[in-house]
Amino acid sequence: MFVIQVISYNYETPVSGADARNHGVAHTLRQSGELCQLAVNQPEEIRQPLPETLARLPRPDLVVIEGVALMAQALACRAAWPGVPLVFDFHNVESNLLRQIDRARLPALLRPLAGVFFRRRWQAAAELDRQALEMADRVWLCSEDDRALALELCPEAAPRLSVLPNTMPHWCEGATPRDSRAFSAPEVLFVGHLGYAPNKHAARRLAADILPALRRDFPEARLTIAGRSPNRRLRRDLAGHDNVTLVADPAEVAPLYDRADLTILPLTEGGGSRIKVLEALATGCPIVASAKAVEGLALEPGRHYLPAESAAEAASATARLMREPETRAQLIAEGAQLVRARYSQATIDRLVTEDIARLLPKP
Repeated sequence: MFVIQVISYNYETPVSGADARNHGVAHTLRQSGELCQLAVNQPEEIRQPLPETLARLPRPDLVVIEGVALMAQALACRAAWPGVPLVFDFHNVESNLLRQIDRARLPALLRPLAGVFFRRRWQAAAELDRQALEMADRVWLCSEDDRALALELCPEAAPRLSVLPNTMPHWCEGATPRDSRAFSAPEVLFVGHLGYAPNKHAARRLAADILPALRRDFPEARLTIAGRSPNRRLRRDLAGHDNVTLVADPAEVAPLYDRADLTILPLTEGGGSRIKVLEALATGCPIVASAKAVEGLALEPGRHYLPAESAAEAASATARLMREPETRAQLIAEGAQLVRARYSQATIDRLVTEDIARLLPKP
């Protein structure tokens, strides 16, 4: 079997959540045969029009497209190879994510009017999602929550929808959750793609609100924010806060988790499910998180993470982790068990293999 996977960005070592999902899917596709991975956003000096690239490739047995942002590439593949099954891998239901991000941009008093301000923009995004749902032979979604959103947009797509959960990245597979360790000056970590609006909002909230709340009781508390593509404005904003370190474009994140006492995830918008949560569970880094941050995952508050929606709640949860070693130990043990049972590469291997078998005719 020959498969073409079209992705947005090339990577050597997966760092972002999108990289990790693409890498996990690619791992399974390579087990099924030969894989050609095409990255759309290449440096200008090596970029070529996609039709020219496709013309040089043999006819594939399957095409996998990373999300609706690559609709033009999906249409080019469909035109080049009529009849070849096409899969859209939805990392998010993008129209739903856009609505959340747009609302968050407005002052709180104006958010009820967001539908008026952004009506055409939201309609166009919903139409693009609907087009993908209608044209795809299969759609992979990150969670049951996203499946429900897709059904609202296109009920007739129901037989072609599959839930393919995010899994912990490959580097986590061999990680051994650390022992519950005591800490007196908490080292807080946040990892995420820093060109992504929900992560930028969370990073600013951590630096401006949550860390100062922590430092009222723990003056030596420190925050590390790490991720790809922080822009100049975010760099400037974070540099204005004491005890905050920005690690831009980290080559690997394992050492960051190893040094951290906990990760705080104060997301207020987003879609799909958060691979950063799975990384923390796999490495034994206790999690303090908003409900949005753990959305789409089978985590239970108090068992796998400590919930916090405000800066005060995040500070209180951190203090609890410091004074209750039994709570730290429980979160680490339960989290490691959950992530290995439900979010391993073996899970995605099985689900993708089963889906391909249903999609492709038997020889």
